[in-house]
Amino acid sequence: ALIGFRIASVAALCGCPLSVEDMMRDFKSFYYDVALATDSVQLTALLGFADHDKILYGSDVPYAPTAMAAALKSYCAETHGEELLKRISRENSTALFGTKDCIKPSCSLHGGRCV
Repeated sequence: ALIGFRIASVAALCGCPLSVEDMMRDFKSFYYDVALATDSVQLTALLGFADHDKILYGSDVPYAPTAMAAALKSYCAETHGEELLKRISRENSTALFGTKDCIKPSCSLHGGRCV
């Protein structure tokens, strides 16, 4: 939440007509992709700020190393449990985009199998 508040505060100093509260409300309406942001500090900050239903894992295959997916799995298991991992890795994006048959089962988050 601190990062969003800082951005909103600086924008206000630069003449943005929106209040800090308006900007924070707008930031909370965004969807966030954590494929390349799986550090525990980044995830803790995002989870403290964003709506958990708007956090998605877009694998960025082949550009994101599988270690990134492993870091997300580890973080979720240690801090919030399997339920959060299911939401971030599949359920949130399914709610947003719907479901389709997987044409490339290369999801590094689920061990190379489509779930």
